[in-house]
Amino acid sequence: MKQIRFDDPSSAQQRALLLGHFSTVGDIQCLEFVKRCLANARLRYDVAAFGANVRSELKGSISPAMAEPRSYTHLVIVCGPCWPGLLQNHNFDIDQYGHCKRIGINLTMVEPLAVWNPFDVLLERDSDAATRPDLTFLVGTEKVPVLGRCLIKSQHEYGARQRHSKVIDSINDLIERRGLPVFDVDTRWPKASNAGGIGSPEGVSALIGVVDTLITNRLHGLVFALRNGVPVIAVDSVAGGDKVTAQARTLEWPVCLQADEATPEAMDAALNWCLTSEAHAAVLHSRERAQRLLAGIELQISEMLAPANHPMPIGSDEIARPGPSGYFPFRSPPQQKPISAKPNFKSFAADDVKQSDWIEPDQLQVSRSVRAEPAANRSSLLRELVGLAGKQEPTEPPEDDENKHGTISPRQLSSEIQFDADGDCRYARNDRHFARVAHIFHQNWHGIRSAAGVQPGHKVAIPLQRPLSKGDLMKLVIQLEEWGIQKAVFHGFSDAAERAIRLVRAAGIECYLVWHGNLSQLAWKPEAQFFERAMTICRQGIVRRVHMMKSGMGMVFPRAYEPMLLNCPPSTNRRRLVPAFAGNRKIALVPAFPDIRKNLHSSLLGAALSSSIQEILHYGKILGTMPETARCKKVLYAGHHNHIAFLHDIDVSVNVTTIDCHPMVDMEALGAGAMVLSGPLFLDALTEHPFTALSVIANPFNVREIGKRLDYLSSMNNPELQAIMSDYASEITRVSKKRYAEFLNL
Repeated sequence: MKQIRFDDPSSAQQRALLLGHFSTVGDIQCLEFVKRCLANARLRYDVAAFGANVRSELKGSISPAMAEPRSYTHLVIVCGPCWPGLLQNHNFDIDQYGHCKRIGINLTMVEPLAVWNPFDVLLERDSDAATRPDLTFLVGTEKVPVLGRCLIKSQHEYGARQRHSKVIDSINDLIERRGLPVFDVDTRWPKASNAGGIGSPEGVSALIGVVDTLITNRLHGLVFALRNGVPVIAVDSVAGGDKVTAQARTLEWPVCLQADEATPEAMDAALNWCLTSEAHAAVLHSRERAQRLLAGIELQISEMLAPANHPMPIGSDEIARPGPSGYFPFRSPPQQKPISAKPNFKSFAADDVKQSDWIEPDQLQVSRSVRAEPAANRSSLLRELVGLAGKQEPTEPPEDDENKHGTISPRQLSSEIQFDADGDCRYARNDRHFARVAHIFHQNWHGIRSAAGVQPGHKVAIPLQRPLSKGDLMKLVIQLEEWGIQKAVFHGFSDAAERAIRLVRAAGIECYLVWHGNLSQLAWKPEAQFFERAMTICRQGIVRRVHMMKSGMGMVFPRAYEPMLLNCPPSTNRRRLVPAFAGNRKIALVPAFPDIRKNLHSSLLGAALSSSIQEILHYGKILGTMPETARCKKVLYAGHHNHIAFLHDIDVSVNVTTIDCHPMVDMEALGAGAMVLSGPLFLDALTEHPFTALSVIANPFNVREIGKRLDYLSSMNNPELQAIMSDYASEITRVSKKRYAEFLNL
């Protein structure tokens, strides 16, 4: 194509008039292209459009009749059909611009050029002399999200509960404010009733499948979007929520707003999230969950319809059971386990078992034999090694406070060893550098289990309620070998953990021990006994490195690691719709159970003394009531995953403990975007961070200070508070991962 050039003006009086239809998006893009050429030539210009309706929308444009020909040195007619009648119909006399350089760009010349061609320079799109590609091919177009809108205007069966007009206004306001392209989708049938003339489910599915996000107040809008892999903003138009809310809850789809929640801020946040990769992962989860819950239902219906003497219920308990209201937990697709070849057992070299005081001579002989044997025979030798493991005398397990006080287990406990269970991997901060690391912990110790589950690496949850059998140990070592594990981190200590440590180390895998506790807990006899046994295996060299999660404990254990290993927030794969302390109703959760270390009553009373907290919820049982705590409400602890989801709806977790290491409940709240109040933790990192100053209550018994701190958080500039929380979460994650890597010599 011939290059478009304008004369380099030698005078400031040079000016061009750009004239055209400008009535299609193609015209507008061509106009933008020509304006860019004029700007490059440093030539000023005015824009004149033929149509009055176009001029009202085209900022700064004028009527051709208003243009003064003597003010211009160039006349440029841009895009579209051009013929003498066009100019006559708009009373535009081109001859008055005879002194100008007249240029035609991207025009369709209707008349033959020999008959009519008023231009000095013509770069036509098409004429009887030449044809060129349309100029829009030279204009880049930014890809913008496309929205679908699927609405129902009323549902008379809900009577006075209808809020459809309010919801539709909120949806249209979002679309108008964001300025994104949108088309309407109608799910009604038959074709005569459908506003788009679509007469089949396949047609509706095809239409929804091309949008980036669907916005709907219809149940089948929600369902068809998720079924077709499209994130959806669902708004329930029935006050109090009805079938749209119930369906979203069942599918664990997180973006379902009630009519009074559909504020501009919440709608913007919902749309922003729906345009992320997290939303697409959540769509896959909801779709897979629907298929899983409905698996076998066709057979169940067939059996119900068949002549039989016993009825069969349709669906499963999971479908029928109502979930908690107000939030919709979802999880990302389960992580695939690393694919490995058949088990490749390590050679049990002599240096791996040279500590003769912790391995028996017959075990030593077997372990030395393995390296000389072909792979086919190693499995039987490993079984022999496991069979030679001495059975330890059981010690009474340490006090399990959470079970003792009647809280519900956050995960389903199993009598079997669990490998990379979904509940232990769902919130992990994955990192490929930890691919050959396994974290081994007890199913019953929930805080430790959560802390280990967030760390990158494979996860092994061992039962505490029974001794590990030889079969268990065999299964454990084989699985570690299949994963290619080089380093095993044991979180906590017990009879089962000690047997596992000795066998895992004998299999040539480096063992590390993290003691999630402090010396005050040695007041319990079982804890003291386990502490002594942990010291023994450390002195024997079975454990390569050990850490106790309190500052200054490096001198207690041999080969201890300092500084402190810190916990970090979980990766929840979920975003809050309303930032903490940004809503009208402030909610505090006191997650502790009644124990002298957890200081439940101080946290409750402190929250109750706050004038800015409207709702105070707690899991633990209050043993002594006070007038101030009458407004505190006990809620059911419905399991770990529901707890994580619930944290996204509260503003602050009040967990002002007296003695603690680094509570995971604090990190879980932070990971869910909630603020945290804690007691003095004496961490050795980020002590000067603003989050530390805001969150730590120096005197955990000063209930007045707890209440005042909550009021202060409520009065803070919210964007500033969010920035502080976000930065601290990022920093504590960075420090945690860095220190674990140092601890493990990665």
